[in-house]
Amino acid sequence: MSRVMFTVSYSIAAESMPTYNELVRRLTKANAERGLEYFVFRKRNNEFTEVTIYADQEAFDQADDMMEDELVGDYIARINAIAQDVSYETLTEVDPDNA
Repeated sequence: MSRVMFTVSYSIAAESMPTYNELVRRLTKANAERGLEYFVFRKRNNEFTEVTIYADQEAFDQADDMMEDELVGDYIARINAIAQDVSYETLTEVDPDNA
């Protein structure tokens, strides 16, 4: 089973940083409660990349169900509302035995 890494990169305006920091804190906690590997990395200034690692393709495909969770969906929607220059990337782990 190959893991799937989903990334979202964006920038946040300086005046939105307090709100953003609180939303990331809540989203990190919610993802941990669901057993997801979820990280947020700062690139430079107020540029960030969120990384979520799913156990396999099926888990990634079911990730949309998380959006139905009212709190998680709200956190993501609020981050999306303040994010600028958003880009997404999905990567699948290479299985060395089948490369």
